[in-house]
Amino acid sequence: MSFVPLIAALDVIESASLVITIHPMTFFQFLFLINADQVFRFALDLVEVFFQIVHTRIPLLNPAQFRSRLRLYPTNSNSNSNEKPLHPALVATVLAWGSKFSEHPLLLADRRRHGGQSRLAKALIDRARDLAEALKVHRVASTEHVVIGLLIEPLQSRQYHRLYFDNVHS
Repeated sequence: MSFVPLIAALDVIESASLVITIHPMTFFQFLFLINADQVFRFALDLVEVFFQIVHTRIPLLNPAQFRSRLRLYPTNSNSNSNEKPLHPALVATVLAWGSKFSEHPLLLADRRRHGGQSRLAKALIDRARDLAEALKVHRVASTEHVVIGLLIEPLQSRQYHRLYFDNVHS
């Protein structure tokens, strides 16, 4: 599978004097117009990277349960309709963590363009934080909100990141 259209999308955005720090959902909607299947595969890649790298150090989620409740496709025939969908801020946080460590060609190209720092990863981290704030994750007590909070805090902290993830690509 070729990710050339996705990488070319970076050129289109930059040539239009825009940066990837535009609203992440706008960016994903833009990618959706290119090839929806590649966008879904990209999101699934980020989820898998999260469980391979982050989950081994911060095991707060049940991988099988998360995957079964994850609904990336509008109609997922594999999902149990009785299961509650995942909290949007939790999904955003998992995707943001995945973007920090993914070797996906889109993220690699973004890192090369911006001196080793991915603007897309930064946008996803900002989006996770903004979504958590908008959905009052830090203000309303619930088990789900505690888990989201525990995952978001180290995502934003450079000191925590260095302590636990030194040997992992960032």
